[in-house]
Amino acid sequence: MVAFIKRWKYLGLIILLIALLLLAKSCGGSDTASAAEGGAKEAWSPVAAVGEFFGNIFDFSTKKGLQKELDAANKELAELKTQTEISGDIVAENEELRELLELKRSYTNDWVTVAAEVTAREADNWYEKLTLNKGSKDGITENMAVVNEKGLIGKTVNVTENTCEVLLIIDAGGALGGMLKESSIEGVLQGIGGGKGLISMTKLPYNADIQLNDVVVTSGVGGIFPAGILVGSVVKVTTSSDGLSKEAIIEPYCDFNAISFVLIVHPMTEEEIAARDKKTAEDDAETSDAEDDDGDDGTAQTKTNSTAEDDEEDESEEDDSE
Repeated sequence: MVAFIKRWKYLGLIILLIALLLLAKSCGGSDTASAAEGGAKEAWSPVAAVGEFFGNIFDFSTKKGLQKELDAANKELAELKTQTEISGDIVAENEELRELLELKRSYTNDWVTVAAEVTAREADNWYEKLTLNKGSKDGITENMAVVNEKGLIGKTVNVTENTCEVLLIIDAGGALGGMLKESSIEGVLQGIGGGKGLISMTKLPYNADIQLNDVVVTSGVGGIFPAGILVGSVVKVTTSSDGLSKEAIIEPYCDFNAISFVLIVHPMTEEEIAARDKKTAEDDAETSDAEDDDGDDGTAQTKTNSTAEDDEEDESEEDDSE
């Protein structure tokens, strides 16, 4: 109804004004018409003022209503966006856990794996250190390898009863043995630091054939990191300052800003190896006994069947003799 009044109010007033002007012209000459026009304008002024006043009210009311609808729509859109982001995070987290489980199964029996969750990142040095929710009570000690589904992350340091910190491979404070996967050429990996997120690979032979995008893995030297863990790929190749060797810049596969779950990996102790071997022997013995039982059951069944057949033959012979 408001929209209808607003649409036709001005048109009605215009028609009224035109009617008054025509009436004035029909009543006399130009002077009379001018007088009539002046009178019409004077008569029209309060009507126009009232019309403009109510028009402004209608405009204000309409704009206010539209603004409320717009605010409600924006709020709903923000809520939907938040729900979508949460759903996306849940899907990504589930995928990360699934890939981590597959990684856990891929390690040989000579290594122990402990799943852990990232609980904090160092505020003043985001890239270089993480805190995990596993500690000494979970069998964690310093210098244990930390990996995720993308590759090597770092090693454990500063272990407490319930937590441990991870020194990332991009930190300048750590070094480990690395190897070019295709050529098996070995070198030393060390983080460049400074928040650059890169690793240098030094001590490479001067005549080594190193190409961009070559894959770099751990060499296993030192015993902390299992051999063959993915580290990153070559993005730059240079010659050392003394000119006697080559150096490469490695970009890690891990996104250190998006790590939520990891595996802490360490070699089995002698006690763990002994317990594993004992369990394996027990499992083999149980399997062997089960197979023997199946064999005995089969032999007994065969003997039973044979006896039944002999009885049937004896009965047949007796019938024939009669």
